[in-house]
Amino acid sequence: MNFDDLKTAWDDQSVPQLTARNQAVSETIKSLAESIDSSGHRLYIISIAIGAGSILWLGFWAYLFSHMGIEAMRAADIYPPLPLLVAPIYIITICTMVIVNHIQQKKMNKSYENTLRGFALSTLAQTQNRIRLLRLAPFALIGLWLTIVSILFVYDELGLFTHLGLPLVLAMIAGDIAILATFYWWTRRKIAKKHQPRLAELEEVIAAL
Repeated sequence: MNFDDLKTAWDDQSVPQLTARNQAVSETIKSLAESIDSSGHRLYIISIAIGAGSILWLGFWAYLFSHMGIEAMRAADIYPPLPLLVAPIYIITICTMVIVNHIQQKKMNKSYENTLRGFALSTLAQTQNRIRLLRLAPFALIGLWLTIVSILFVYDELGLFTHLGLPLVLAMIAGDIAILATFYWWTRRKIAKKHQPRLAELEEVIAAL
């Protein structure tokens, strides 16, 4: 049974005086559900695309390694910096976690009863899950940044201090930190301005059902 079927069945069972209220509640649930569903699907597709791109990138270098060998690649000056191999693995891991989370959420949605209340509870669970993902997103990005920076500092061929000097390195790190801080602020603002109000609205709707 889809949302419109649930709405019709609920309205048919209602007394006339409550029809307008039922209409308002069901439209609220439908609007919130469509919004969270749409954004969740976009995140799912983006994660698949980024993960696939990272896999292709690693496959490209694996092909070169297997057909040319490390020494021949070094001689041709096409040996990739280590971060260009490590970063995609990290990205693939994060994308896989997002994809698995999306699939698990879809399976969980099927466990709710086929009623408007069940539909609302499903939307509530998806909203709570989205808030968790947004809270974790900055730390995933920070982890990627720390991984790359650590390699750049310890990898001899990419020694930052050796090639760039301390002032430029510190300026680059300061810029990176500013970007990470901005992303952290953006996720918190999105939670506070969009998802927390949506969560409160859903809780009110569920309480009224």
